Amino acid sequence: MQLLRDRSEDKVECNLISPGNQRRLLSCIKALIQEDIISSITNQAAFSLIFDGTTDTSRKEACSVVLRFVELSDAYTPTPKERLIDVFTTGDTSAANLEEPIVATLEKGKLDWSWLMSQSYDGASNMRGAINGLQSRIGSRSPQAIYNLCYAHRMNLVIESLIASCTPVRNAVGILEELYVFFGGHKRHDAFYSTQENYSHKKTLKRTGNSTRTWRSLEDATQVVLSRFKELRQSLQELSQSSDTSTVTGAQGLFRQLDDFRMILTLHVVDEILQVTGPCSRIFQAISTDLAIAVSTIERCKSTLQARRADRSHFETMCQRARQFAEMHGIDPVLTQQLRRKKRRRYADGSSDARDDHLEKSQETQQQEEEDNFYVNVYLTAMDCLLVDMASRYGDNILPVVRQMMGFSAGNLQTMADITENDVNVFCEKYCLNSREVVRELNSFRPIFRDNHHLVCMTDVISNVPDSSEAQGCDATGDRWIQQTFLQPYRLLHQLSGFPTLLTVYKVLKVLCCSVFTICHSLV
Repeated sequence: MQLLRDRSEDKVECNLISPGNQRRLLSCIKALIQEDIISSITNQAAFSLIFDGTTDTSRKEACSVVLRFVELSDAYTPTPKERLIDVFTTGDTSAANLEEPIVATLEKGKLDWSWLMSQSYDGASNMRGAINGLQSRIGSRSPQAIYNLCYAHRMNLVIESLIASCTPVRNAVGILEELYVFFGGHKRHDAFYSTQENYSHKKTLKRTGNSTRTWRSLEDATQVVLSRFKELRQSLQELSQSSDTSTVTGAQGLFRQLDDFRMILTLHVVDEILQVTGPCSRIFQAISTDLAIAVSTIERCKSTLQARRADRSHFETMCQRARQFAEMHGIDPVLTQQLRRKKRRRYADGSSDARDDHLEKSQETQQQEEEDNFYVNVYLTAMDCLLVDMASRYGDNILPVVRQMMGFSAGNLQTMADITENDVNVFCEKYCLNSREVVRELNSFRPIFRDNHHLVCMTDVISNVPDSSEAQGCDATGDRWIQQTFLQPYRLLHQLSGFPTLLTVYKVLKVLCCSVFTICHSLV
């Protein structure tokens, strides 16, 4: 404000519509917001760093710095917050160049490096490099700040592995992109839009291209095609009667591909998997999600996929749904036999293998063989590729420090027996805590929590939990959310006295970040 007062002496610039004064006013607003954020962090003496960037229209890297901390409300209730504290652009994305403005922002706010508990970025080499990466450089200033590769980014990469798992899945995703491109024109889009006149909510096709694939673009694209399948075929039939040659050719080709039951069954396989992974990805994007919720969500997602992969009845049920879907739209629900050219072997005496054309198989036998081949070559291949990639990308869930953190979750406090120093020694050493005091206070707090956990209000933090009917694979209901979080015991501890060390433990646990999704909003 002093800056504006100094400039007001010059009457020529004493207005609020000149570009200079507008920039100065925005700078003052930015400084006031930063002061408020830093004040909240200073009161708790704990925060986490979240950083990400994207290329803007000027071809520079637009970078955002977000801090995660716990804020005390008027009712003295701790609530996790993630606040944007700075934005800058750079033409060099090396770790050394990115470190300078981040360090300058934190030191300008006089934030102590010992308060930094974790850091979360994407998986690029300049971020996760163990020697010269950004996480290594920040870690040298704050050794206790563990690096968490964004869980949502990792899930996005898992979906990429699903797309590349086998040819039929790649072809199905390619058809989704072809439909989006074909209906991109005004007249073609209007033809599809007009067929949805009986729906109160009209849907549009989503893009699935490699360069533009977003967090849930594949899930949205699959759901739109399956939910508006009849309207898509109807609009393609209408466009096949157009006077434009390219429109007729494209419409007829896409109509034939949508008429193939193999493609319909593949889309149902993709949809079956995305019904499990999709809600998990959205859970990772919630601010109230902490490390305990993220780890338990991944474990449940993997166990659900493993159960469906091991039990063929899930595949049979999905095939039955696909057949009913095809019959409802007038499509023959039969997997057509894929032609395979068999090379006849010739021998030295001039003879060759006899043709086996006479060995005709019944239609039921052929159909069962094709279904078995689809089960092995598509369904199991996609599941195995997904599970292997999840085990690889989320392998840090089994690290000793992460495993010991899970013992402090609300669910484990109600079920686990008394702990010993060996159960928390790695975690306490990482954050310079007295393991003996932590064990003593935690074992004393457990019976109190079991008897009084239902008195803790959690309604304000579960509003973003996916609906239980949507979250088929991760069991992400409000009750499950509460059972796995660190926040419920932390809120109860704030109402008690006599647990100072344990209160510090939960203050650390709750600020640990597991996603950079807040930055995605700030960069839009």
